[in-house]
Amino acid sequence: MTTSWIILVNWNGGADTVECLESLLRLEDGDCRVVIVDNGSTDGSRDRIAEWAVSPVAALPSGPPWEWLPTERRREVSFAKIDGTALLPLPVADITLIEAGRNLGFAAANNLGMRFAAQDEDAAFYWILNNDTVVAPRSLTILRQRMESDLGIGMLGARLMFYAEPRVVQGLAGGFHRMRARGFHLGLGLAPDALPTELNTEAHMRYVLGASMFVRRNLVDQIGGMSEAYFLYFEEIDWAQRLPKNYRLAATHDAVVWHKEGGSIGSATRARPSDTSLYYITAGLLRFYWTNYRSWFPVAIGRVVREMLGHAVRHDKAAARAVWRGLSDASRGVRRRGRYGSPEFENVYKS
Repeated sequence: MTTSWIILVNWNGGADTVECLESLLRLEDGDCRVVIVDNGSTDGSRDRIAEWAVSPVAALPSGPPWEWLPTERRREVSFAKIDGTALLPLPVADITLIEAGRNLGFAAANNLGMRFAAQDEDAAFYWILNNDTVVAPRSLTILRQRMESDLGIGMLGARLMFYAEPRVVQGLAGGFHRMRARGFHLGLGLAPDALPTELNTEAHMRYVLGASMFVRRNLVDQIGGMSEAYFLYFEEIDWAQRLPKNYRLAATHDAVVWHKEGGSIGSATRARPSDTSLYYITAGLLRFYWTNYRSWFPVAIGRVVREMLGHAVRHDKAAARAVWRGLSDASRGVRRRGRYGSPEFENVYKS
């Protein structure tokens, strides 16, 4: 029997994580296990998740998307909490909370989750899922069936919908303009009855959106996890760049995931991102180009300078400073962690 491992990263988002877990307990496909990597939360998240795990009832939101989900859990589960700074034990529970002890960032935390899940010999797929999501009951079934029917798929994306506007598409897959040094969400703003074909989406996609990445375990065994040079952003497109020739990207529009977007760090698809988001987007973009498109690096510099000047013209000095710090740090090989401007963020280290 093959197993899908669902990997969530939590950082000061206990309420979102619990809501996501509740939706996972309503999945039709029961051949799955969950690992939550807590990135050194300080808001009581770990206790909240542990308390939820032993509670028979959880208060759930009303309205969509919850009105479209089963009212009752499909299963009860076992729970374990382990120390992620020590030697990882073998999985024994349906849901495991790994305490990382500090903020590892998105890539490193997911890699820790995959290393833990890889100890399960039956693990065939990793579903890297943002903790601020709610999933439709058939999503895992659809993702698994698509992977099992096509051995050439290495990474598979779902249809992301806005949680706050649950009938509006947030993204079907990630596109990227190399000449503009800009990524974008394919399908952004569409209604469910106006979707392109999956073949059309796949023809234009360059990466699977990081909020929901269904990845073949054999692929990860072959190429490794996400690059930990990225604290946040660009790790998923960098990962896609490393796909070997025997694997490809794919998308399925029938697997639905509602995403709250930016719960931890204030990322935004249709609004001004937070300073944290602006900083890491800038630093990540420059590292991505230097690693993958070095001859195109001036294009990335040009985009960053335009962004910075645009914020200055709009008198958004905070945004201009965040972009400038990302540019400065990336050029000097300086890396940071945590929320922009926090004490953790000010502790720099070299790449």
